[in-house]
Amino acid sequence: MDQKKNIVVVVGAGAAGLMAAIQLARRGIRVILLEGKKRAGIKILMSGGGRCNVTNVMVTERDYVSGCPRTVRHVLKTFPSKEVVDFFQAHDVELVLENGQQYFSADGRAQTVLSALLRAARESGVDIRYHHKVTQVFSTTSGFVVHVAGTSLDTPYLVVTTGGLSYPTTGSTGFGYHLAQQFNHTLIPTAAALTPLRLTQHSFPYKKLSGISLPVVVTLWSHHKKVRTEKGGMLFTHFGISGPTILNISRFWKQYQKDASTKITIDFLPSVTDQHSVGEIGSKKIGKHLSSLMPERLALALLEHVDVSADMTWSSMTKDQRQQLCHVVRAFEPSIQDVYGYGKAEVTSGGVDLKELKGATLESRFQSGLYFAGEVCDVDGRIGGFNFQWAWASACAVAQSIEKSVKASFHQ
Repeated sequence: MDQKKNIVVVVGAGAAGLMAAIQLARRGIRVILLEGKKRAGIKILMSGGGRCNVTNVMVTERDYVSGCPRTVRHVLKTFPSKEVVDFFQAHDVELVLENGQQYFSADGRAQTVLSALLRAARESGVDIRYHHKVTQVFSTTSGFVVHVAGTSLDTPYLVVTTGGLSYPTTGSTGFGYHLAQQFNHTLIPTAAALTPLRLTQHSFPYKKLSGISLPVVVTLWSHHKKVRTEKGGMLFTHFGISGPTILNISRFWKQYQKDASTKITIDFLPSVTDQHSVGEIGSKKIGKHLSSLMPERLALALLEHVDVSADMTWSSMTKDQRQQLCHVVRAFEPSIQDVYGYGKAEVTSGGVDLKELKGATLESRFQSGLYFAGEVCDVDGRIGGFNFQWAWASACAVAQSIEKSVKASFHQ
């Protein structure tokens, strides 16, 4: 039999590409993994502040935004989070569970995760070719011709794991989208997701609060109705706000921001259930009291924002001052300029329409042998390891499908 029938070309050596290559090679399939940069997995190293949130304890299709949640559900079943944990532990990556939900490398280094993937790829016989940027792809009667680095490769199977548009410095160019369109696929409009919010600086001194992090509840409102609520950490930055709650809510802000009524509110005291407890301070000075409940710099900035002296007591404040203070502490409304964009986005929303792929195999309905996995698909998850879980699972789904196809070709 022609050995070319047992060759798969994978384009893009990120999380999905590396896992797809490993899973394919372990099934006895020859894999050529093409990477346009000089190294693989750059985005893995940047994820989670350099710590890499590998997966989550509980993952379902409800943790994602996609036009086809049914396909997401079936794909996730091919490589559930427990098997992901087992995979990395088998490759000497000790994992720790944080907040009872998120798995990280125990040493806090994303490099440990990437090194394990590269080692697994090498041991499985994956042929990784760096500085191999694909320039053109053509279909043939037997598969594809892939033009790269002054040469060409023939393959019956092409796996596109090129990522989206987020973190363009890592090599994300949107090439996978162009390739999908070449083969008549529809693209769900893309946008930066899981991104910080850029705020206008004139109304509140965000830059002076840069570096402060604290637990909050963030609520998105549109037409005076709650659209989304996120609970967790928030971080002040020199340009605005970030942290898990802000990243999670940013994609929904982008979706609703055209409505003039859209806003977000921030509760800086989520652990305090009584809305009016800000004033339960007895004879304490308000500045000292608030500073015992939140970072002092933030407490003083909020007091200044409503023109209340830190030396005042609750009883010495006017009714209007009390109401304003309660409002900024429990329902602060930041003036949002925009989402930060692809430069700091954790992931890209939108992409290749899953309805045009064959169920859990992720094979193109229009071109036999063409597969898509990872961020290039119209699937984006919330913060917490969900986007990596999609990368691992979608890669495994593709590998399983190609294995069946290769076996079938041996009997033809």
